[in-house]
Amino acid sequence: MKDYPSPYEEITYDKVECPEHVKLSVEAARRSLVLLKNENAFLPLDKNKIQTVAVIGPNANSRDALVVRREGAQTPVEY
Repeated sequence: MKDYPSPYEEITYDKVECPEHVKLSVEAARRSLVLLKNENAFLPLDKNKIQTVAVIGPNANSRDALVVRREGAQTPVEY
């Protein structure tokens, strides 16, 4: 079941994963990195103390968004 029709469904992996797009996605990932202040040794989270986690945002309840992020990359990316 899809959340909504996607205009990107017909785009093939050879187009999505062309060298130009892979290079651009690696650069975007580098530029979007955020460093967190680990105040009071909050991180890493202790799974024995955490009972729930809130997932918030437009894709919080989208199975398609979750699955695509797991299956998307077919080609290993060298950094």
